[in-house]
Amino acid sequence: MFPTDIGMVVNDFLMQHFSTILDFHFTAKVEEEFDEIAEGNLNWTKMLKDFYKPFHKTIENTIDNSERASGERSLGKDPVSGKPIIVRIGRFGPLVQIGESGDENDKPRFAGLRKDQRMETITLEEALLLFKMPRVVGEFEGKEMKVGIGRFGPYVVHNNLFTSLGKEDDPYTITGDRCIELIKAKQIKDAEKIIRTFDENPDLKVLNGRWGPFIALGKKFFKIPKTTEATKLDFAAVIQLIGGMDAYEQAIATNTRMAASKKPAPKKFVPKKTAFVKPAFIKTTAAGKKAAPKKGIVKKTSAKKAKKAVKRK
Repeated sequence: MFPTDIGMVVNDFLMQHFSTILDFHFTAKVEEEFDEIAEGNLNWTKMLKDFYKPFHKTIENTIDNSERASGERSLGKDPVSGKPIIVRIGRFGPLVQIGESGDENDKPRFAGLRKDQRMETITLEEALLLFKMPRVVGEFEGKEMKVGIGRFGPYVVHNNLFTSLGKEDDPYTITGDRCIELIKAKQIKDAEKIIRTFDENPDLKVLNGRWGPFIALGKKFFKIPKTTEATKLDFAAVIQLIGGMDAYEQAIATNTRMAASKKPAPKKFVPKKTAFVKPAFIKTTAAGKKAAPKKGIVKKTSAKKAKKAVKRK
């Protein structure tokens, strides 16, 4: 097991501001105090008060005086632009940054660290290599091939289709021939996945999955009995396996609603609500419902208001 960059930054922050809590003897001391409380030799409220008062002050002092921990480390300067290069923790993990963050006219460039890289050990040369992505490695079938590193690891993109690189492939040194080999392997795998398609509906397919053949209608999936041969299914037989024409149309409607829900809805004007002040005579029950006012209370209250109004006049 190895600590992550974020874990090390958090640990350094806690050691700096909460060194007493992270001390190895702290837990042992608390255990001893628990034993004394169990034996009746120590008041538990006093024990908690003695701990919490200084701890609360430490929290307030940390909030007021500490800065956000990023584990920032300077690596040097970019040989091309002369801008500073730093490594730090970003929103999505450790990254390398070229340039200053506050410069709006000349925004900095960012590149995420690889899984095998650490903030404490990465060098300037290794950091500069990260900015060479994505890199063009050649052409295949008249389309450009680009190698990059994404959220789920290194990949090659060709004709808007992404293919993951193998564990043994280095995205910085992989050749165009190797990328073509990976793309062809994925094309064969994708072709073998499709068992049948139908002219009546392109979204309706019979696919070969991990656990055997199944029917896919958009985002809806249906089982195929083991006794049924998937390669011989026609449109009518697939509709029957789905559950009939009504179930088929219902699945299409569900897919349409799911696709529509992903689109951002237009903002509607919502008038501001005025604050409601609960009258004194209305009580709220434990269940959150308004209890009926007691008889006479409303009338008396109204009568008092009426008398005051007459006096004012």
